[in-house]
Amino acid sequence: MRFWVVLLVITGLLLTGCQRIMPPGGTTVEDYLPLKIGNHWSYEGEGTEYASYDDWVLYREGNRVQVKRDNGGTVLALVYEVKRDRINLVYVEEEAYDDQNRLKKTENESQTILMAPLKMGTKWIAGDRKYEVVEEGVQLTTPAGTFKDVVKVRSTFGGSPSEVDQYYGKGVGLVFTEFRSPPDTRITSSLKTYERKK
Repeated sequence: MRFWVVLLVITGLLLTGCQRIMPPGGTTVEDYLPLKIGNHWSYEGEGTEYASYDDWVLYREGNRVQVKRDNGGTVLALVYEVKRDRINLVYVEEEAYDDQNRLKKTENESQTILMAPLKMGTKWIAGDRKYEVVEEGVQLTTPAGTFKDVVKVRSTFGGSPSEVDQYYGKGVGLVFTEFRSPPDTRITSSLKTYERKK
């Protein structure tokens, strides 16, 4: 269960954007991770019972954002911090069944989940994971609709053949995640519905 919780944390990483980070071309990381209190994303999953989940933005103060994730097995509290050129996951709490503000909790994670610029070839390392923007301008259809300006980020795990592809739609956020591990494991989470506050 802990592996799937960590995988879901990492796949959902993408829900921050307290500070406008300007990559070349005028596009910001926040354009691909639009976070305002009240935003909600719902994902339908295949491959494991925990691949379906819902994310809600509960709190936003300074450069920190708290997201509630309910995957049917547990409820996670995720706190992200935006720095000048990256977004970090800094706190995770399992079984967070209340909606208490956890923005000031002592950090227990240190994972860079997204880095500017969102251009093909951008690479970074977070713990034992390597990330790379492998495509931009992708068109992708999920149950929530067709998204035309999508960035694909691939991550690999040190010493493992497993990889995760995450697709971020401009103005929407995370729209699709695919986890693959030989010989035939494939787990997906597809955006089903979303609500953005203006």
